[in-house]
Amino acid sequence: MKRTSFLLASLTAIVLLSCSNDNSNPFTEDVSYPQTQALQKVIPDDEAQQTCSSASETATSQSIGVTITTSGATVSSNEYCFTKFSTLPADAIITGVSLYTGTMTYTGGVLTNYWQIRKGPVDYTRITNGGAPGGATISTNYFNGLPARDTYCVLVNVTCVGFGSATFCSKLYKNVKLTISYCQP
Repeated sequence: MKRTSFLLASLTAIVLLSCSNDNSNPFTEDVSYPQTQALQKVIPDDEAQQTCSSASETATSQSIGVTITTSGATVSSNEYCFTKFSTLPADAIITGVSLYTGTMTYTGGVLTNYWQIRKGPVDYTRITNGGAPGGATISTNYFNGLPARDTYCVLVNVTCVGFGSATFCSKLYKNVKLTISYCQP
């Protein structure tokens, strides 16, 4: 019993020493991971909000869709990117983003889980539409306060819950519209 307790105490000490921040340990590495610079939101003060001119811009996609050949699978569509917003005024600040899901067709039992909107290379948000059919407008304030001029990409994530009489599930949204509302001082 004493031997087991001694062995357990020794192993615990070794583990604790190997996890310490002592830089003299030859078995540790100083690993520095690069950190990405976070986007900073610009919140105009009350005076700027009063002199700000509001506007919005809308872009329309051809189609966004997905086909699933495995029942129970969850899949995201390819991204559809809108480059039209890269020509917005340089000082424009986002006040709202909305997505109109357009017309929808489907085969099999397909549930829409969420839509994802990505701004630029990394900043994104997921917004749900509660399984609403095509023709729903869903909005987010996630990007509010950020510069509006950028490329925006959207995708849809769906789950195939059953094929029915078909051999696959599919969902297709046509004429999806993304609207960026912004304020320009």
